[in-house]
Amino acid sequence: EAAESALDGYLVKPHTAIALEERVVAARHRKRALGYIFEAIQAGKRVNLTARDTPGKRHRADASRLNIFEFYRQSMLLVGWLKAQDETRFRRLVLAVQDSADFEIAFWDIYGQAPAALLAGFYDGVRSETVFNDNGLPIQAAPAKP
Repeated sequence: EAAESALDGYLVKPHTAIALEERVVAARHRKRALGYIFEAIQAGKRVNLTARDTPGKRHRADASRLNIFEFYRQSMLLVGWLKAQDETRFRRLVLAVQDSADFEIAFWDIYGQAPAALLAGFYDGVRSETVFNDNGLPIQAAPAKP
């Protein structure tokens, strides 16, 4: 479970048994708290990665068949996953979007593929990877900080 915590966006380097215990407790809490999100993902309820907002049309949670909490939690998990893949590219993307670049164009320029194609890797990992622990639950990678 401590190794699973490392997937959550930070390295596990406890210097004491107490620090390790705190990390394991935090990982277990995250697993319980996010369980319903990963169950929804495995059931096919996912953020629609191909929907793009325009000035006249904003896509809401119901466009992805999700309630508002599932939509925003999945969105944050996707952002955290993307950042964990390559922090340098992620930073370039954020800076480009902050500088008013079109998201789709900036994403292609930085990652060399469509957002939906790359971000589908997050869902593939949720569906197929398991951890080597006593409960055999799927890996639940989430950002350590909002």
